[in-house]
Amino acid sequence: MKNLVKILALSALCFAPVSFAATISSLYDGFEGEGQANSVLNYNSFVNWDVTDGTVDLIKNGNQWGITCLTGSFCVDLDGSTSDAGILTSKDGFSAGKYKVSFALSGNQRNGPADQVSVLFGAGALLNNLLLDWDENWHTYTFLVDLVDGDKLSFRNLGGDNVGAMLDNIHVSAVPLPAAVWLFGSGLMGFLAMRRKAKNLQL
Repeated sequence: MKNLVKILALSALCFAPVSFAATISSLYDGFEGEGQANSVLNYNSFVNWDVTDGTVDLIKNGNQWGITCLTGSFCVDLDGSTSDAGILTSKDGFSAGKYKVSFALSGNQRNGPADQVSVLFGAGALLNNLLLDWDENWHTYTFLVDLVDGDKLSFRNLGGDNVGAMLDNIHVSAVPLPAAVWLFGSGLMGFLAMRRKAKNLQL
């Protein structure tokens, strides 16, 4: 019986996430909660994001430049107005596990040159490089990715001409463990109960 208890404890450890810092397991941001009435150039007061190594712009849907966001009132121009495209990075890291990551990108919508967007997790681990012509329509990209504890999501527009690719509707969510894991746990508990009952009957 003691051996079975040890096995149960070890199996729980195998499937329990270990975390030493505050992390999150989901994030959705369409930039609607920024509390702004209009576009803000070189914006760096995002609720969920930090901007480093340059600038990005918060863009009002249908503003004076004719930019259209995918949904809602706001989206982000990944190349701000300082000729130095910044890196947009989630403030919080994610808990370890498998995640579904989706986000929407369009071209710069202003007849500028094509834009290359790098999507990164953690310490520069590249998820993908995406090349978008200026007139490319909104498209939602979806990936599955395995993360280590504390990994953050970053977007970087490679360039610096003040007209970058447009970003909207970022969604990161943990993929639940397969049902087989939970079935294994309940099966093990059932096995333990049956074994204990059989032992009691023998006494």
